[in-house]
Amino acid sequence: MQYNEERRDRKGLYGIWIDAGRDEPLSGQHISEAYSGVERRIGGGRVRRILSVSTRVAAVMAIPLMLLSLWLLIRDADRQEIAWQHVYVPKGETGQVVLADGSEIWLNSDSYMVYPDRFDGDVRKIFLCGEAFADIYHDESRPFIVETQYVDIRVLGTVFNVKSYADDSLTETRLVEGSLAVDFGESSELLRPGDQLTVDHATMQGTMDRFDTGSYVSWQQGSYVFRNSSLEEIVRYLERIFDERILICDSELLDNTYFVVFSRSMDLDDMLKALDVRSEMRILHKDDAIELHLR
Repeated sequence: MQYNEERRDRKGLYGIWIDAGRDEPLSGQHISEAYSGVERRIGGGRVRRILSVSTRVAAVMAIPLMLLSLWLLIRDADRQEIAWQHVYVPKGETGQVVLADGSEIWLNSDSYMVYPDRFDGDVRKIFLCGEAFADIYHDESRPFIVETQYVDIRVLGTVFNVKSYADDSLTETRLVEGSLAVDFGESSELLRPGDQLTVDHATMQGTMDRFDTGSYVSWQQGSYVFRNSSLEEIVRYLERIFDERILICDSELLDNTYFVVFSRSMDLDDMLKALDVRSEMRILHKDDAIELHLR
């Protein structure tokens, strides 16, 4: 019951932002003002700030992440002090975090994670916006929960990958080892190794597919795998990992879907050329962007 109530409250914060109809990034002033208000509400000084007010992070952080952070502050105000840590991996980079219980999290480009310095109580929780490959320490008495804007993943000890960016249309969860449950909307799915669950952000409907765990190679191991992906989805992903702006200038290019595997050793030009399987795409390098045109 407590878990469902917390989940409802947290999702409600996202609703506030959506209803406001805003999509601009936060400024340092917005963050400072928000924290001042929360600290006054909870008495100040009893919990640490989740986010540092740095120009770099403020420029890329979406409002939903800020609301989640404020929710955590309010939720834990009456508990013994918990030091919530945060990490943002910029576009073009990857990162790794070892949690207090020994669990390992690898973060892909343009990903953000909030996590505590220790796990108290009978549940271990972190929050993610982006993509992560996780190897979770097995503790049957304390389930591990990865909370995202669209789905919540509950595990005991397992190896899985989750991709849940706020500006994507889908959240994908792939289970490599162990077992986990994914809650989304009013539904819940139990995954076994080789299951891939895709949740549509607009409809909150899930689709289950299978993949071969024996041949599965994740981005963390050196490959980027796209299965029945649109050019728009692939381009958005490449923009994150290379920190480049890519424009699809002709709508006809959006009709194609791809099954492709890229090695992380490939450069961006080689990846884009590999997508031009029909020799119908022109790749133009401009000063501030790469443009994709129909020939």
